[in-house]
Amino acid sequence: MDDPVKLRELAAWYRTFAEQSGNPTIWDGRLRTAEDLEAEATEVETRSARARCNRYLSSQTSSMRQPL
Repeated sequence: MDDPVKLRELAAWYRTFAEQSGNPTIWDGRLRTAEDLEAEATEVETRSARARCNRYLSSQTSSMRQPL
């Protein structure tokens, strides 16, 4: 999934249902899943920001190379 908002919503869902679990093993598994989803959301945002930055830098570099 490449939508950080959806990933964070899903992480919140896992946290909510972890709190409702009476079983420590299930609670731990759901919290780990939520943490993994948060990390994935951050990674998606980082990749997106890096791609935007690279496109910007590429456009600036190519415009500098054009003859006047």
